[in-house]
Amino acid sequence: MGINNDVFELRLFVSGEKIAESKDVNLCLSVLSAIKRAEGKPTGSGIEDALLQGLDAGALALENKDTELTAFSRMLGVDVPTVQGACDPRKEEPYMHLDIHHWASWKKNMPARGRNAVSPAGLSATLMTLWFQTSELGTPTVRQCQKVLSDIGLEDKHPSRAIGNCEWLQFRGAKTIRLNPSEVDKAVEVAKAFCERRAFKLKAELR
Repeated sequence: MGINNDVFELRLFVSGEKIAESKDVNLCLSVLSAIKRAEGKPTGSGIEDALLQGLDAGALALENKDTELTAFSRMLGVDVPTVQGACDPRKEEPYMHLDIHHWASWKKNMPARGRNAVSPAGLSATLMTLWFQTSELGTPTVRQCQKVLSDIGLEDKHPSRAIGNCEWLQFRGAKTIRLNPSEVDKAVEVAKAFCERRAFKLKAELR
């Protein structure tokens, strides 16, 4: 597994003057091993192993995240940087962070009332259920969706009612949320519209 070359930087100085530098991981580790041998210390252990193990674990986590993020992006039909900028999905709590500028554009473009209105709780629940499904995290709870909103200073006073008004969402029990299998295209369109900072198409146009 590859290691991010940006982690290491090797600089060679002679009489205080830099004469060479490199970010090549293998070269950096080879120099580290040579220094340890010169000092009579065992190689292939201690700090060297710790670096490799820690970096490999980080690279694996990043690789898995990229795979899930790519799948999420592909499902929405939006490029990865746009998705990251809009909601920054992740596998650790709070699972995503909504961008305040995307939210401002969404609020500006969306009707406050009516059949095409989507409340803050409806939006966060839509994004979360799609992300949870893609990354195999199970089903999000109302509390988790509310946490995503509270992190950018938003609150929906009646989240369960708001989520229930979204025909593409369903409750599993009293507190967990899942996608309505027959209305997934609407959930995708809502999430895509948020990422692209635009109003989503009328429900009638999605049928």
